[in-house]
Amino acid sequence: MQVWVPVIAAFVSVVGAVAIALYTHRQTRRDVRAMIKSDAEVLKLLKEINPNADGAAKLAGHIDWRIEQMTKFERGARRDWASIWTALLVWAVAIAGGIAAVAAGGWWRLFIAPAVLLFVVGLAGIPGFKKQVRET
Repeated sequence: MQVWVPVIAAFVSVVGAVAIALYTHRQTRRDVRAMIKSDAEVLKLLKEINPNADGAAKLAGHIDWRIEQMTKFERGARRDWASIWTALLVWAVAIAGGIAAVAAGGWWRLFIAPAVLLFVVGLAGIPGFKKQVRET
């Protein structure tokens, strides 16, 4: 039984880390930067093919607008540290409770269910990891 305690702890940690990674990598500023870079490459090719094209001016304006929006977002975007620390605390308590329940054995294993439920409740703090612009 002693062998399963670190295995379960590692499993729960990996699941939590994967969930956080998947959530925060949906749309990051690297994606926006990649789109701006590809738009700039298209603009360069468009100017080489047809220097007097009307679309080149529109695309240049769009690239400028995107850069302006990105810099506005990056200036005002913040993480919600209260949600992050609360989620981490709840997860730590859930993991410790689960490990203790498994280590104690016997009927103490019934406390694994509340530990899992507590871990799931801690998932509510995941949105705090993503940078957001606050309205205040």
